Amino acid sequence: MSATVLVVDDDEASREALAMLLEQMGLKTLAARSGEAALDVLKHAPVDLVLLDIRMPGLTGFDVLTRLQRRPRRPPVIMTTASGDSQDVGEALRLGAVGYILKPVRADVLRTRVQRFLKLPSGAAERTAAYVSYDDVRRFRGR
Repeated sequence: MSATVLVVDDDEASREALAMLLEQMGLKTLAARSGEAALDVLKHAPVDLVLLDIRMPGLTGFDVLTRLQRRPRRPPVIMTTASGDSQDVGEALRLGAVGYILKPVRADVLRTRVQRFLKLPSGAAERTAAYVSYDDVRRFRGR
């Protein structure tokens, strides 16, 4: 049985690139373009891991993470950020994130983090591309 990862990012290209890498690893993906949409998905679908962008309009990644803390069971959350601001990273970890990944996301870093938190075998994603361009995403999605 394949694990399901929820990718939350307001940037469509980032969301699709992450989903493509995860699907290459044999994982199922769900996507949300806002914090509000992510909370709705989490109410209705079982999710094994969440990749959550810190900076989004409306509910930020921090807001979503805070709301998830109130739930008795929640999936592990890995924050994604383009800023690399140590205060943001520290705040994410303080709020319960299990880790963070800097954008643009490198496939090897994503693979390592996902394998760790989903407890996948280390060879589960060896064929994952080293990086994904926006052209690759369009081809993958048939656009």
